Amino acid sequence: MGISKRQRGYYFTFDAVFATILIMLILKVGLSQFMSEPDLSVDYRASDIANILAELTIREMDTDFVRNLTQEGLITNPENTIAEQVGEFYSQDNLTLARGLLEDFASHYLPSGQDFGVWVDSELIFNTSTPLSTSILSTKRMVSGITKRRKRTGFLARAYAKKTKKNTTQVVMGDVIYSSVKKPGGGNNQNKVNITYRVSLPSNLTINDAWWFIEAAYTDNKFKAYINGEYIPGSDGTGDKLIEDLESYFHPGENTARVVYRFGSSGELGGDDGASHLVISYETNITNTMTNINYHYFGEVRSRCSIRYKKPIFALGNITSMHVNLTLNATQATLYFVYQGQEYTVSTKNVTNKHVLWNNTEIESAFESNGIHYSNLTGEYFWFIVDLDTFNEREYLGDWRILYNNSYVYTEMDLPTDVYGYIDITQEVEVKDYHTPLLGNFYRYLNWEFNVSNITMPLYLDSQFAWLYYTGSDPSQVVSVNGQALYSHPPQPLIVELARFGFLAEHMRNGTNNYTQEFGWGYAINPDKSFAVYTFMVRNFVSYGNTFDTEEEALEDAIARLNQTLGDFSTALDISSEVVGLSQVPSLWGPMIIEVRTW
Repeated sequence: MGISKRQRGYYFTFDAVFATILIMLILKVGLSQFMSEPDLSVDYRASDIANILAELTIREMDTDFVRNLTQEGLITNPENTIAEQVGEFYSQDNLTLARGLLEDFASHYLPSGQDFGVWVDSELIFNTSTPLSTSILSTKRMVSGITKRRKRTGFLARAYAKKTKKNTTQVVMGDVIYSSVKKPGGGNNQNKVNITYRVSLPSNLTINDAWWFIEAAYTDNKFKAYINGEYIPGSDGTGDKLIEDLESYFHPGENTARVVYRFGSSGELGGDDGASHLVISYETNITNTMTNINYHYFGEVRSRCSIRYKKPIFALGNITSMHVNLTLNATQATLYFVYQGQEYTVSTKNVTNKHVLWNNTEIESAFESNGIHYSNLTGEYFWFIVDLDTFNEREYLGDWRILYNNSYVYTEMDLPTDVYGYIDITQEVEVKDYHTPLLGNFYRYLNWEFNVSNITMPLYLDSQFAWLYYTGSDPSQVVSVNGQALYSHPPQPLIVELARFGFLAEHMRNGTNNYTQEFGWGYAINPDKSFAVYTFMVRNFVSYGNTFDTEEEALEDAIARLNQTLGDFSTALDISSEVVGLSQVPSLWGPMIIEVRTW
């Protein structure tokens, strides 16, 4: 059997308005379709239940249990959502009522047999059964409100970090990009495939470490590398190469990273295998360093042969619209998309004034005609493939084809959370163990381990694999998180190019998480050349806390709570605080995090 040698890689304005009362502001994190009536035909996801709890009001629930509590004066605001009312009961230390409300909710709004639990600030309030640790889905929401039965005279304070310092990591994962470097009859066609990626860094940073792993399309490809137009001595390589100590080559703002690939000894194609990754670890006081998730820019590619560019898209939220906008030098361009390993054609278009556009109507129609809905994409990877002219693996040297770096895929989608008032942090995830070798350093089992702290809000994990596939084989493929299979072949299709995989926070749990890949004979991953990152958020504020006798005590409490919230992930450099004197005015509770888990 043949072996494929192309291992393709990889928030706060929290302002309570004081007039005669304190008005509550609720922060709801994460949006998905609200389900007003239970669907008995399916199990509810954690996010669905969390959405109902965050949207359904006491007035709308209107059960005997709720009416009795209202008549007894234990529920005073019928416009509270169920989540807010649970939070209010919790702040009053009345867990019995909180538990009873959740039990009443479950009996009226969820299917019989639906197992779920609710935690408030990591404390279990209610669960229908013992959680199955191997198949837990989790979603978190933040709520706050007005406290009852708390001391009403004295001082309380809130604080937020006006300036912080954080350590984070930025990763530029290479795309899969090919162009011919071999003549039809064999031998070097003298083509050089130039691929340049954008590297956008914060305007204020200190780079602690920078390294670049380059892997070519074929193991015999030769290449050399440049950063910001400057050749990197010692970057010349064949097949793959790790280049370290690159801190001095980068500067704040926009940077470029370019690799020039050329013919080696026999491989037809030059370019990026998709396993390349450039990693920059730095310290910055910029709170939000997440890139715009709606725009997915292509790298710039220059070649004197046809070009095939495979662009991976990680759907971090619900996609409602997409378009592909290309600026290029070519005669025509063809667009395809790939979902779960299966390739579909959108259309071929002629290039006019160096421009081609596929609008949402065209793209959605192509998806729908193949039985794929945008809603299927949430939390998964899919790919767009662009061919500049008719793609051939072997060609003679021809005209310049160029895909410019202002080309992009636009996806209209919502983040799982509002990042304003939060500090985003990305950390590398390490491979904990691997076994069952297939060939060389390629293994059929990998396990990555990462930790989710209960003071953070997880967003997603993203990974890039250097893979190997034995042509013609049909190996099983199982990608799991905490024992829950997110992808499994069979019954799902075989993904030959399993170069990228990611998942959202709903599949994570507090504490240790395990992310595993397990394959049958014929498929494997190289742990040394694969890479994964975990991205999460930390609040940079705390709201009003307990009531104290003095302003100083209230202020000290707010600052202590803020530092605890920042934890080891960030340091407050400049703290803004506000102390309020109370006189028969109710104080605030929260914000607190309500977490829903299903199993």
